[in-house]
Amino acid sequence: MKNQSLIEKNIGERLRGSLLWMFFGIIISGITSYIIYLGIQLQHPLALFLHENFYLTLILEFLIIVLLLTIIYIAPAIILKILFILYSAVSGFNFSIIELRYTPNAILMVFISTTAIFLVMAIYGYSTKRDITKIGGILFTGLLLATLFLFINLFLKSSFLDTAISSFMIVFFTGWIAYDMKNIKEEIIRQIELGNEKVLDKVEIIGALNLYLDFVNLFINILNVFGEEK
Repeated sequence: MKNQSLIEKNIGERLRGSLLWMFFGIIISGITSYIIYLGIQLQHPLALFLHENFYLTLILEFLIIVLLLTIIYIAPAIILKILFILYSAVSGFNFSIIELRYTPNAILMVFISTTAIFLVMAIYGYSTKRDITKIGGILFTGLLLATLFLFINLFLKSSFLDTAISSFMIVFFTGWIAYDMKNIKEEIIRQIELGNEKVLDKVEIIGALNLYLDFVNLFINILNVFGEEK
């Protein structure tokens, strides 16, 4: 009974760690986004360059993710944390586009809504006894289809299709939150049972990255559907 209590405490601490790192990443993204936004308003050359060549930061984001997934089992947790911070900062460069396009009130209201949805689904993913890992294939397939249609719409430039894709993504990323939360919890339990304390630090930061991506993508798609533009 005592061991079970210690395990539950450890699970709670690790999950809180993932959530704290996730929100820390969001704060970093928000700060860098606002800095770039101000730089654009002030016509700063670097800010204008990053805004006009946003694809460069998108490529950098992708490379950081690939690097994280490549070294996850061989790099110490501190390296993964540094890469997560770097990824959050780079992501913030592209979020400045949001501040240029939408009203501050719309951004605030959608952020609050996203946070509420995230908390509800995270609690569900943590507390449910159901095996929701089976929906992983459905979620992954849906993500691939949405990505494919996003690529197609780069050429079609259809506002209707853009809204439809974002609506579809809202549903799927809502599901991803519960799915990832459940997976993080189960991975923490697995590593505790194996006695891999060092691996738990890595699970914590990779869990934060997954939840960060869920939150950010949900936020962007809700904003795309319901946000008031300037």
